[in-house]
Amino acid sequence: MYEDLVDQGYNQVQLVGIGKSQHMNSINNWTSNSNVGVCADQSPYMTWNNWGAVQRDLFILDSQGDIVYHENITNGFSSNEVSNLVISLIPETTTCDEIEELYDSLHAGEYTNCEFDNDCVAVWGHCDVGLGECHYSVNEEEYPQDEINNLVNTWNDEECMTWVCDCSAEPYAQCLDGTCTSAYCMSENPAGCFQTGCDEGYECVTLEEECVPSSCFCDEFYGDWFCTEDCGGGTCYSTQVLGDINNDTQINVLDVVLLVGFILGNEIPDDIQYFSADINSDGSLNVLDVVSLVGIILGN
Repeated sequence: MYEDLVDQGYNQVQLVGIGKSQHMNSINNWTSNSNVGVCADQSPYMTWNNWGAVQRDLFILDSQGDIVYHENITNGFSSNEVSNLVISLIPETTTCDEIEELYDSLHAGEYTNCEFDNDCVAVWGHCDVGLGECHYSVNEEEYPQDEINNLVNTWNDEECMTWVCDCSAEPYAQCLDGTCTSAYCMSENPAGCFQTGCDEGYECVTLEEECVPSSCFCDEFYGDWFCTEDCGGGTCYSTQVLGDINNDTQINVLDVVLLVGFILGNEIPDDIQYFSADINSDGSLNVLDVVSLVGIILGN
């Protein structure tokens, strides 16, 4: 029956014998001198015990390794029934064109949506085995890496490769019009965080003492970034909590000392510190902010 299935083109079917090690000397009686593989289950015979097997039991496993059939065949079995079951368990073959179409779809659409540059990441395609392009820019959180890897394995198993590629270095992944796009300027985008985004725990703010362009675009001919001539791009700073003036994640007497120093003119706050020190949000730093800050510390 096994050889008949193979002759019909069902090469995915594998027949394996699992015998107790004490019986391996009589292996020829099992295989009728064929090339079927036989594994020795060593004492205390964990495989036999775990499967509840007895002599001449037939097990059929699906492609996931799960047992779907278990019968003792000492008195024979229906070869048609077993053959039909085995054939029904064989996954449908996917064509090379279908694999390529699905691969491309997993690098487009919802997998490329973005708001900022830091939503995007450049990934290598698999044209080294003839599948896809050199590079893609995708949403880092949405990219289905495991599904991609499974497709590549199927592509190789089906021997679909007909060509390979020669690729340049990985590009910068830029968010343009809500879509992750490959920008072949090899340096980081110099635009501010209102275009590129900030990591979690940081906010994008505009500071008077810093001049960061609000928008930059890659000229792939020259490989350089060209930016707008303004200073409103913003810079990422750790998210500041009102009252945590020194940004050490605690509100305590150190913040009071710093605030008093600002009020007396001993120190000059930057924009972020000023925001955090203006406890009552009246636009000025004075004794009222000190009173409010002390109240926060005392839990009032």
